[in-house]
Amino acid sequence: MTVKGAAVNMVLRTHDLPVGERFAFWREVSGRMVAPMDLRRRETGDFWAAARLIDLGTVLVSRTTCPAYEAVRTPRLIRQSDLESYQLALNLRGRSSVSQGRQDACLGRMDMMLFDTSRPFHGQVVPEGTFAEGVLMAFPRALLPVPECQVRRLIATPCRATRGSARSSPVS
Repeated sequence: MTVKGAAVNMVLRTHDLPVGERFAFWREVSGRMVAPMDLRRRETGDFWAAARLIDLGTVLVSRTTCPAYEAVRTPRLIRQSDLESYQLALNLRGRSSVSQGRQDACLGRMDMMLFDTSRPFHGQVVPEGTFAEGVLMAFPRALLPVPECQVRRLIATPCRATRGSARSSPVS
């Protein structure tokens, strides 16, 4: 871990742990990075994942590489820990999806979407090949200077890389 001013830069890797402890560790770390949730896997065996976290105080940015899994944030988990934050997800490799409220978002490469940790959701990460990659930015809802009723219409609505300004943006 590196500390520079108020920012904290940390890299987490499951391969540093015994094979039998890797998914349990990832469940715990994911609960801290995003919000407490129930993580599930269909596959058995080894679980290799890595995340680079940059904590900027009120904003947390993470870049994650991981295999397939599902994440569920239930009303019970929200009651236990309501972070009152939004998460902006950018899908870099593989596919991901989130269902929240009446909205379902399926993301391909370079697609983005916003979701709300104060509302139940169900998400899936589907790798391309062995791994999926993505960037997540978490920030308090109060930081977004837009009325919640307007933001709610954007929740779990994909912003496609094939439309708008993202279409003409260079991808490295």
